[in-house]
Amino acid sequence: MVDDAYDSADDNSDDGTDGWDDGDNPDDMNNADVDVNFGFALPGFRFQLGTGDFDRLPLRSRSARVCFFERSYFRGDSFCVRPGERLPRLGEWNNQISSIDVRGNARALVCDNNNFGGRCVVVSRDLSTLGTSGNDKNSSIRVR
Repeated sequence: MVDDAYDSADDNSDDGTDGWDDGDNPDDMNNADVDVNFGFALPGFRFQLGTGDFDRLPLRSRSARVCFFERSYFRGDSFCVRPGERLPRLGEWNNQISSIDVRGNARALVCDNNNFGGRCVVVSRDLSTLGTSGNDKNSSIRVR
């Protein structure tokens, strides 16, 4: 037997101050969510993948909304989504969006698949055309 062996029963501290937490008390956990996030910014443009800070945004103005158009350069039929709205399925608009108009300080998470699956992009400025990588390829939308 080793006399100096550590016995966890001798240590009644599970408050995490020593860098460890036994996890038996939910109040010890800081309700931290783990997010995977990737992004970059250029002057006048910001691109981000993942869930990162999308849900943690400042308050939005009453005029904030994102409008989606069936044709490039904001032409054709359209519909608008206000901050807080989620569209996990676009129905007849599935794979029909060709341009996006961002009004006020809104931002949209636009995903290739239903239920926010597949490739998702955060749109924070007007896009008069979505190009070959995004044109007519959108199936779910969430606006903040």
